Amino acid sequence: MIKLSKNDILERWYLFSPIIVFPVSIFKQVDIQIALRVFCFVLVGLLLIDFAVDRLTSSLRKIFKAWFLTSLLAFSTNLPELSVTTISALKGDGFLVAPGAALGSNFVNVLLVTLALGIVFFLSFLSASVKSATKSFDYRGGLKQIGLALFYGCIAVIYYPIAQADTSYLAFWVLIVLTIVTIFGLTNFYSKQGKKISLLSHITVHTVNNLLDSIREENAVRDFLIYLNKVIAKPKDYSIDDLLACQELEAIKKLSDEEIESVRSKLSKDLKDDLDEILELFGISHHLDSPGYVYYLQAFISVLFIATGSYFLDLAGDLMSTGFNLNKGLISFFVLSFLTSAGEFLTSYKFFMNGKFRDGWRNVADSNLCNLLIAVFVVIIISSKNLTN
Repeated sequence: MIKLSKNDILERWYLFSPIIVFPVSIFKQVDIQIALRVFCFVLVGLLLIDFAVDRLTSSLRKIFKAWFLTSLLAFSTNLPELSVTTISALKGDGFLVAPGAALGSNFVNVLLVTLALGIVFFLSFLSASVKSATKSFDYRGGLKQIGLALFYGCIAVIYYPIAQADTSYLAFWVLIVLTIVTIFGLTNFYSKQGKKISLLSHITVHTVNNLLDSIREENAVRDFLIYLNKVIAKPKDYSIDDLLACQELEAIKKLSDEEIESVRSKLSKDLKDDLDEILELFGISHHLDSPGYVYYLQAFISVLFIATGSYFLDLAGDLMSTGFNLNKGLISFFVLSFLTSAGEFLTSYKFFMNGKFRDGWRNVADSNLCNLLIAVFVVIIISSKNLTN
């Protein structure tokens, strides 16, 4: 028998959202069979995406450097938007319809992640561990990411008046987005300061302190955690090179699988996962790893699952448009964007639960930027099809 905790239900509330189809169908006087098909399409799509997102993110952690991770997690949760908008464009939907799921997600993301944050603060009154996580929130770094998320949302909104006025002006909108993406890449992935901030954002004070409280014996792992505590307390005193070339890290890299396992075996499951995540951020996972190709294969299969789930969501959008007599553009911008933002909600919720306020909001900001890039991709597809016709 499968037992669901309150947290499980809160995390996956969106799996219950397709039920709203039935009261809406009664109000709109839609045939129950059409409502049932929409319900099934949406439910299957969400289940496939939900199943795949966690597996994809765990694979990415094994494959890429830490400073790419938050952005890659954010971009991976945009695969539903990419799939839905691409399918829509290839089916012949125009500039005002096809990019809707991606552009609409920019504001839905902000709303849903605000809801996720509210749930975490509510749980902090009920759980000491969640309360401890909220105390380590980096509000300053988070506010910057909130500002970026809203800025990208404004760029999404101005798409529509431009497209309605004259589609030839979309070239300027595309140029604006590509310029923003270039600046983002240089700032976060090329700059050493950006790399350091991204790496440290995955590690919270309360996580390191909890591990130090549990790892009492003197060993290389404990020494490295003490060093990390110093870095987190005064990050400006350390560079990315200091972090990656410190003696404490080199000492851990020389440990055998058995020595690391002896430390892990004395931890609770949650703390063991926390330690594994920190070690993986610094490229230490040989004691846990399957062969590298396993993670690439898992990531590829997860992408296929997400694409399939997105196809079902697009089918639901088409059926809602005809069966419920609703405008496909409105469905794309408001309904499909809501459904395809489930991954952003879940990812940011988990960041907040682990005390990572900045990463929770950076997930939204990066996701919103990715949505703009998806819209650019869709505009190019539609423009190419128009030129060939």
